Amino acid sequence: MVLPFHLNYISREAFWGCKSLTEIVIPEFVKRIEYGTFASCSRLTSVKIPKNVKIIGTWAFSLCDKLTSITIPDNVEIICNFAFYECNSLRNVTLPDKLTTIGERAFHRCTQLSTITIPASVTYIGDECFMGCDSLRQIIVSEENPKYTSLGGVLYSKDLRTLIQYPLGRPTDFYAIYDRTSCIGNSAFRYSTILTRIVIPDSVSKIGEYAFAYCTSLREVRFPYSLKIIENCAFKNCPTLMSRPVLKSIISMGDDVFG
Repeated sequence: MVLPFHLNYISREAFWGCKSLTEIVIPEFVKRIEYGTFASCSRLTSVKIPKNVKIIGTWAFSLCDKLTSITIPDNVEIICNFAFYECNSLRNVTLPDKLTTIGERAFHRCTQLSTITIPASVTYIGDECFMGCDSLRQIIVSEENPKYTSLGGVLYSKDLRTLIQYPLGRPTDFYAIYDRTSCIGNSAFRYSTILTRIVIPDSVSKIGEYAFAYCTSLREVRFPYSLKIIENCAFKNCPTLMSRPVLKSIISMGDDVFG
């Protein structure tokens, strides 16, 4: 479908659930993809986003099951929450150099996505942004990025104090967390079904909510004496896990930690 060239605005949810839509050319004057504009277009395979777009809105392309690749234009600054949620066929995404914000769960369950490169301009990555990306083997971060870095394809804060996201498709069953890290972020390893062993260094004092939840093959975790806080559901549904922390070192333990 080719929309009228003079069009400068497409309303919220305008094409939501259009099952017969297979491709779309968005006019050059459009500056924002609104909330849910193309959500649940289950046969959409091709999208041309114009160069003037600065914001890709919440749920904009979510649940577009057939969308395989997308080039995000150079002027896009914000990708909102859930923008590409469960785009299960999405394999290739190019993020632009002006991008500053990637919202919560923006690429959640993009199960075919194998790699992503975070440009230097990005200063905010929302919670669980890449959670459920089963094929994601590495997260690459520009060396010039002031907020984030990548260590062996794993996403950390720039100072390496917080492990933010472990890529679920990383082809190894063992991982040793960097020895300056003090916090394992919320859902950092969630659904990492390949992992069987984890070494947590003596620098770590906090494990966030759902950090290792649903790691169904995880058997062994090296818990340090430095560990003080384990938040809700940190190891929920880890049926093969045999290890437990030294309880006398813990000052705060959330609900359903090993449920």
